[in-house]
Amino acid sequence: MITIVFRWNSPSVTGIFGATPVLGSLYLLGDSLPSEVLCAQAAQLCGDNGGAAILPNNCGILIRTLGTSASSVRSLLISLWHSLVGKF
Repeated sequence: MITIVFRWNSPSVTGIFGATPVLGSLYLLGDSLPSEVLCAQAAQLCGDNGGAAILPNNCGILIRTLGTSASSVRSLLISLWHSLVGKF
């Protein structure tokens, strides 16, 4: 027999993201995008603060970033947008 025990944690408890509680996402969609190239460039530009993945059917890429504040994540996503999309 399996017993399931429920626990309630306080909302103030640090989550799974640790010191970087803000998560941001940027989707670049298009079937004519060079997804592999953009994904590699995005991963390099994000460094340790995020990563990128090619979406199914090669329809674009997803970029996810972590940060300590919403403004820092937003700034990173905007700079990624200008760096990657500005080439087209």
